[in-house]
Amino acid sequence: MPVHYDWFGEDISREEGETLPRAIARWFAEKAANEELRWGNLSSTRFEKCKYQTEAYVEEAIERVSAGKARPGTEVVAVARARQQGCPLFELRWHRDVRQLNGVKKEQIRQYESEPEELSDCVFGLHMHLKDVRSGDDAAINAAQNEHIDRAIAIHQRRSLDGWARQT
Repeated sequence: MPVHYDWFGEDISREEGETLPRAIARWFAEKAANEELRWGNLSSTRFEKCKYQTEAYVEEAIERVSAGKARPGTEVVAVARARQQGCPLFELRWHRDVRQLNGVKKEQIRQYESEPEELSDCVFGLHMHLKDVRSGDDAAINAAQNEHIDRAIAIHQRRSLDGWARQT
């Protein structure tokens, strides 16, 4: 069943006529490619190609969410850390192969979204990031992941207080 998808995370500029999924994807692809470059996983010669492929992938993933076609249990997972605080947060887990990357060829994209009970036909994107698993240290990976979850919880709590009103 289709849902109304909106974004309440970082400010994202939209070009004239640009859809919300495209704007989010464009913003995230730039952010992700720069992180991969900074981490040494991506060479500057492959930057643009990786960015455009990420943009297409994320746009399609968000469109699947909007169409109500995200797969519960694998692609959509409840966030226990948030539930403990009474926050209906879900993690969208997107994995993709990226040939442009050095070393690890898989990229893990996480988006945290809220599905407030009072707005049952709505999904609100709150925060999106690349999951950094380079260290192989589960404790460090989980600690970093919890920081991202805590950002999403804070956004959820702030926005639920104003009834999810769009700021103008």
